[in-house]
Amino acid sequence: MSEVSQAPLAAASPRRRRFIGFAVIGVLGVAAIAARGFYQRYTHTHIRTDDAYVEGTVYTIAPRISGTAAKVYPATNQRVRAGEVLVEVDPDVAGAKLREAESALQAETARGAEIEAQAAGARSRISAAEAGFSRVVAQREELAAAVAVREAEVRARQAQLDQARIDLTRAENLLAKKVAPQDRYDKARTAAESAQAALAAAQEQRRQAEVALANHATAVAQARAAVEVEKTTLAQAQAARGTHAEQVRGRGVQVELAQLNLGYTKIVSPADGYVTKKAVEAGNQVQAGQPLMSVVSSEGLYVVANYKETQLHAIRPGQRARLRVDALPGREFTGRVDSIMAGTGAAFSLFPPENASGNYVKVVQRIPVKILLDPQQPGAELLRIGMSVVPTVLNEN
Repeated sequence: MSEVSQAPLAAASPRRRRFIGFAVIGVLGVAAIAARGFYQRYTHTHIRTDDAYVEGTVYTIAPRISGTAAKVYPATNQRVRAGEVLVEVDPDVAGAKLREAESALQAETARGAEIEAQAAGARSRISAAEAGFSRVVAQREELAAAVAVREAEVRARQAQLDQARIDLTRAENLLAKKVAPQDRYDKARTAAESAQAALAAAQEQRRQAEVALANHATAVAQARAAVEVEKTTLAQAQAARGTHAEQVRGRGVQVELAQLNLGYTKIVSPADGYVTKKAVEAGNQVQAGQPLMSVVSSEGLYVVANYKETQLHAIRPGQRARLRVDALPGREFTGRVDSIMAGTGAAFSLFPPENASGNYVKVVQRIPVKILLDPQQPGAELLRIGMSVVPTVLNEN
């Protein structure tokens, strides 16, 4: 009886084990499918990369003028504030140039008073020359009037002479006919000779008046020329005043440049941050534009995350991100996606790939994504440029 009953049990045991095995495999398969679905859902909503690092603003500190570094204040890795003096270049040369420019400006300004005095003197002389010219013109009119008077007198004397000659001719005829006495003829001849002498005297006076008028024309020309000379002198003074004004402005610009150069002897920090790559000591000769040190800004840090191009379809500006920094284990920072670079990293490399030649092998490209850190986060002051970051962009849509 016992042997008969044990046979079905022995036959049922393998079937049960197979059933249990299939059940376990089914459960594991369902779990694997569920896990795969959960993982796909997670990777779709949590976009992660380990190719990321901290980036920020690095200011290269360089002098604007050449000279000797008189004082160097900060040490490497020292924290500095915005406006704090980092390096002082010896100000002796810049100060001397400023004093030279100021002296030149003062001399040029003083020369302006001389030019104004010359212009004032020219205006005064013009007034005097114009008054003299007016007097000469008035004298010319007087001389012209005198010539006219002498001309009238000559005509009158000529008329008297003509009348005296007529009388003389009549007296001669009468004397020849024994009609008039000798004394009448003598008087007529004397009157004719007197009229001839008076005419000659009047003509001489007219000639002298005409000569005086002609000579006075030279005086008029000279007076007019004197006025023109003084006007030319005034025009030159006014032109010199305009040129002088430009020269004064130029000297003023030189003074401003000298003041700027003197101010450039103090090199200050452009922002709050830390001094790095210090390459200057007191006594070194420095040239304009020579890098002396760098100041890494302690504000405005951000993360550059190089995501695969196959991940970018789910990344948009404004999405939240969680950031883990390798150097600060146990800390998590937050931020937001700011922008996506307009090209892959390889496209902007020094030697971009040329896929048009040779065999082509497709490589998944990476595109930089800029993530801004949220402000006022505890521990953010510990971040340094170049630290490795593992960002996770949260695709909550």
